[in-house]
Amino acid sequence: MKDIIYLAFLILSISLILILSLTNPIKNYLRRYRYAKIIHTINALYADINAFLLSQEEREQILAPELYYGEMDLCAFLDLMAIIKPKANQRFYDLGSGGGKLVIAAKMRYPSLRCFGIELLKSLNKISHLKYQALIAKQAVAKEGNVTFLQGNFLKADLNEADIVFINATGFTPTTFPAVCEKLLLLKARCKIIITSKQLPQPQFKKIYQGTEKTSWGFTSTFIYERMG
Repeated sequence: MKDIIYLAFLILSISLILILSLTNPIKNYLRRYRYAKIIHTINALYADINAFLLSQEEREQILAPELYYGEMDLCAFLDLMAIIKPKANQRFYDLGSGGGKLVIAAKMRYPSLRCFGIELLKSLNKISHLKYQALIAKQAVAKEGNVTFLQGNFLKADLNEADIVFINATGFTPTTFPAVCEKLLLLKARCKIIITSKQLPQPQFKKIYQGTEKTSWGFTSTFIYERMG
């Protein structure tokens, strides 16, 4: 009897190990299948662009080496947006939007979303405009798509109407991040914030998700918050 129980336990343990080992590959396959058209379109659109190099060159010119450039995996980003479940005509802001990939991905996934990208570096902001216009030419998005790319410091931008905010905070210095938090405190109640690496103060922000997501620099902790009233 003991041998039978031991054998059953062993089979169960092996089965669990196999299931767990297959979970991530299956999950990754399904998410890439779900977003296949968006990923293919954006990868083709940016095939001739090295945003990392453009960022490095301009950062050296303006003597701002602390403006690190990195990109979140498109599948990971779209999964995070799916948790939020954007509603029609809501406003999405990417603060530090780089070459505009996430803004374009959000628009392709949620056509009724009003999308804004704010980027300090002029070269990356220019790429955002060019690639979005190329996307319109391919008829991958509507011409009146309500997508706006702004060049400037997002700490000075008006975010009063934002419903969803994405911010890659991984490279923020200890002196920069408090200023970012002060800016986010001005968001309206119930605004959702997706942020990497750093957590926001409570009770002003309620954490509704915590996970680990893939980025261009590896895997990083990622959080979704709701601005409390």
